[in-house]
Amino acid sequence: MDQQTGQAARTGAPAEAFDADVHAQIGRQLRSIYDSVVSQPVPDRFLELLNQLDTKTGGEQKEDE
Repeated sequence: MDQQTGQAARTGAPAEAFDADVHAQIGRQLRSIYDSVVSQPVPDRFLELLNQLDTKTGGEQKEDE
């Protein structure tokens, strides 16, 4: 068995359909993990470091912000 045929050859499913299903499942799982990370608050220590950096740089913002 070569790597191109893999699981699809054993199940009789077309390789393209199997690959699309796998990619869709991976995409759903990655979205779920990303959403859970994004919804978490920024740690206090990280905010302190950002404030220190802001103070050292004079708190200037770029024109496009």
